[in-house]
Amino acid sequence: MIGKNNLQAFYSLKEPISKHIAFVDGIIRSGKQLTCRVISFLNGADHYIYDHNIEHMCYLYFVGGIRAELAAAFIQMSTNATIYDRIIGRNLNLRQDDASCILKAAQPENMLQRTTRESGIEALECFNEENRMPVFHLHNSMPSIDVLIKAYPNLKMVHVSRHPIDLIYSWVKRKWGMREVSDPLSFCPIIKSENGPVPWYAFGWAKEFLEYSEVERALMGVLLLADEDEKGYQKLSPIQQRNYIFRFPLEQLFSEPKTVVGNMEIFFDREADKNMDHMLITERCPRSYVKEVQKQHFDELKQSLSPRFIERLDAAALAYENRWGLVSLKDS
Repeated sequence: MIGKNNLQAFYSLKEPISKHIAFVDGIIRSGKQLTCRVISFLNGADHYIYDHNIEHMCYLYFVGGIRAELAAAFIQMSTNATIYDRIIGRNLNLRQDDASCILKAAQPENMLQRTTRESGIEALECFNEENRMPVFHLHNSMPSIDVLIKAYPNLKMVHVSRHPIDLIYSWVKRKWGMREVSDPLSFCPIIKSENGPVPWYAFGWAKEFLEYSEVERALMGVLLLADEDEKGYQKLSPIQQRNYIFRFPLEQLFSEPKTVVGNMEIFFDREADKNMDHMLITERCPRSYVKEVQKQHFDELKQSLSPRFIERLDAAALAYENRWGLVSLKDS
């Protein structure tokens, strides 16, 4: 950044405003909102928040548009402001159709009471003394995990994965891969290229992206984002991986919710709220995972894919099933 008199000027990091912070990340349509609800029902966890500034800085860093130090400082500044607003009951989401509506919190009365409490440093100190933990909902930010750690060295991140067939099918149904550029209600950043604007995640393969069909875009977007997620994770040392990251498949939350909750209790060192079981029931957990439906999705996708893309999807599905010990689509 060029400041006055052509001097280099950069934002600088401060002390994090909160002693604890949780981020929930994964590819679009991977089950993050359900995961956020589960974490928000751990004792001391706040109902989750979405702050688009965080992930937009992660994307800008990923494409080489900003230095890590500056991105981290901006993320910290934005999250600090968002956390303080939540502490004093400012900008609470009361839209009941939203999963992030504070009336769906484990303790909604706690959220509402904040609107009448004192503000200022006393409110912040009380928040930290009560061992509260803000929870932020992200998309596709694992590739920039190093920046998030710079911003919050005390972070905990939960990363949820989903079977690539289900993920790609969901992308197609929601028009992801198509609507990012043209839909005014898509807030996914776009990148200029010689061939035209593309979503941020396609900046390195813009020409191919624009030539691909709707289903091909969804397939390649999901597979390449999954690859970048793994690269981001592998940038961390084994100790950092263990301390900072908890990864699990969405299918396990469907079939074994108590196992996932138990693992999260250990990871965050927090027990589940008394209302956790009721919340899981309202979210239909546990629920059966019907492989026959997945087969139908696969057959439908194959109708729009050439053999080379089908081969890539086959390989990704098998790798995912082996990674998480799931029943293979071909064996079911």
